[in-house]
Amino acid sequence: ILLFASVMKYENIFQEINRYRFLDKKRKLKIKLMVIIYGKLNLDKLDRIRNWDKKELKDSSNIFKYLKSVGSK
Repeated sequence: ILLFASVMKYENIFQEINRYRFLDKKRKLKIKLMVIIYGKLNLDKLDRIRNWDKKELKDSSNIFKYLKSVGSK
């Protein structure tokens, strides 16, 4: 059940990232990779990651550091 719930959360996050027109494909791929690396199968982290600031995704050069700060709040 945990695996299915995590996959669904990842799917929602990735769909949201794909809708952002202000990010290029390379940046989107990098964000997705960092979400997978940091989010793992922790549903709480995935919920917190989803509440990110769109401006930070565009401007932040270190995505992992930003996702870590969002996920730890």
